[in-house]
Amino acid sequence: MVWDFVICVPEFYLFLTDLTHKTKHLVYTRILKIDKFF
Repeated sequence: MVWDFVICVPEFYLFLTDLTHKTKHLVYTRILKIDKFF
């Protein structure tokens, strides 16, 4: 039980950081494209 928790938390944290990184990347590329457009 405890080991499941120990294994699960880092994976979830990595998933979250990966998700935020991807969303940031999307936002930045959008901003850059808008920047270039204007």
